[in-house]
Amino acid sequence: MREEAAAFLLTFAAASAFVALPYLLLQAKGIPLGERVPADRIVIELGTINTAFMLSRALGSSRASEGSPKVGALLVASGLALMTLPSFPSLLLGRALQGVGSGLAFPALERGAARRGVKGMVRLTVAQNLGFSTGSLFAGAVMVTPSLPLAIALPAAAAASTLVPSGARGRRKGGSNKVLKILYLTAFINGLSLGSRGPALSAYVMQYVSALPAHYSAAWGVPGLLSMALSYALASKLDSLGTASKLYASSVLKLVQVLALALVPFVADLWSLLALLTLGRTASTLSVSASKAAQGSVSGKVEHFGNRQTAFSLGNALGPLVGASLYKALGPASLFAVAGLGLLSSALYALGGKEAKKLGA
Repeated sequence: MREEAAAFLLTFAAASAFVALPYLLLQAKGIPLGERVPADRIVIELGTINTAFMLSRALGSSRASEGSPKVGALLVASGLALMTLPSFPSLLLGRALQGVGSGLAFPALERGAARRGVKGMVRLTVAQNLGFSTGSLFAGAVMVTPSLPLAIALPAAAAASTLVPSGARGRRKGGSNKVLKILYLTAFINGLSLGSRGPALSAYVMQYVSALPAHYSAAWGVPGLLSMALSYALASKLDSLGTASKLYASSVLKLVQVLALALVPFVADLWSLLALLTLGRTASTLSVSASKAAQGSVSGKVEHFGNRQTAFSLGNALGPLVGASLYKALGPASLFAVAGLGLLSSALYALGGKEAKKLGA
């Protein structure tokens, strides 16, 4: 349970920063808050800061097998403290520190969870979803000033440093390097997709649904809470599958996530948005958990989980700038382009399943 507790605390802190960030940028630019705001005036800065976060996370995860996860958790706390100063340089540096810290901490958490199969990965992902959901809702509830959620969430990140495991290397269980390489490439595409979705979806919600903190935070928090029970209930069914079948299941679930995102531009009310995001979050949780459990049966090394996290982070670093630029040019239609990346991920998961099947996995 230590991995789950640490993941919850770190993600709670990260979600508080994620929700507060656009409001900190609005404050820094002197833009007054209303029910709707001109989010296109901050979308480039938002994308730049998120890119800095993911590039620094790639740096951290590339050293995960040698670095200290405990130091990583403390770097997350330091980044939160720096972000309480509402200026672009402090927000940029604060998110970068959080990225390095997150990259150092999470590969060790994932390695431990993957040893327990899909259910172990789902438990870790549920802990992350719970942390993200409660952190998002918490930030919206206490946002008397944009920096207040960060100041309150800071102790959570510091406490996580007492729970994260050591970064000791795991032993390679054998398996195919080709399967691992396919999973790394898929992680890069998933990172690019998620990174692109962040600023585009944030801007869409604030511009076409609602910019009120309670509504905006609900759009990020509620789907995570609702998807947890669904994900956990279905995890045991995926756990009974072999390595190849887990990857095929990941492919199908990715298609469900793609469909949910592609329908978002057709809704402008909060309830419909929550329904689509819940469907997408559930499919995403199960897809990623199944693929990481499959990876755990191929290799149990922290290094390989770090490599996958690095690939994901590099894609996610490019994603915010891609998503922000697409939204600036295409508006809501940018979400169709972002959803299209998921089709490539689905195909790659299926290819990974085919390679694993050749090995009899």
